[in-house]
Amino acid sequence: MRIFLGIILLGLAFDSYGQRGGTPPTIAANPATADFNFPLDPATGKYPATVVQTFRLTIAGSNPDPTISLQNPTGFNLTDATLTNSSGQNISLEGSATVPAGTYDLTISVPDPRNTQGNLSVTIQLDSGRKFPKATADVSGRIGRDLRGVVTPTTPPTTPPTTPPTTPPT
Repeated sequence: MRIFLGIILLGLAFDSYGQRGGTPPTIAANPATADFNFPLDPATGKYPATVVQTFRLTIAGSNPDPTISLQNPTGFNLTDATLTNSSGQNISLEGSATVPAGTYDLTISVPDPRNTQGNLSVTIQLDSGRKFPKATADVSGRIGRDLRGVVTPTTPPTTPPTTPPTTPPT
C-alpha cells in the first residue's frame, strides 16, 4: 500500500512540475483585412500580373515556442505565401515551423484574377502542444481588378528640373 501511495504522490509531483512555466501562445495580425486590387495602368493599358500584400504578425508564447501553420487558405496557394522574421529570414510554411515570440511578416502574392472577383482568407494557427490551447488569427481581403472603394497609390509624374533662361551680358 505504501508503494502504491508513493507512486501516486510521485506522479502528482511530476504532473504539477510539467505545468509550471511558459506562456500560452497569442497572435495578432495587422492589418487583418487587405484588398488585392489590380488597377489598370493608364500608361501601358495593362493590369499587373500579381499583387502582393503583407500582414504583420505579432506572436507571443514560450516554453515551448509555438509552431505556426496556415489553415484553410482560400483565394491563393500556400506556395504563394512567405513568412519572414524580423531579421529577414524565411520561415518554412510547409507543415508547421517553430516560431519564437516576435514580429513576422506574412506576404501573400495573388495572380491576376482576370475578369473574376473573389475573396482571400486564411487562418493562422499557433500550437504549443497539449500544454496550452491553440491561438488563431484570420486575415482576409477581396481580389479583383479595379475594386471599388480601394485607393490605389499613384506615382506623380517626374518632370525634369528647369533651368532659368540666361541672358547674355550686354
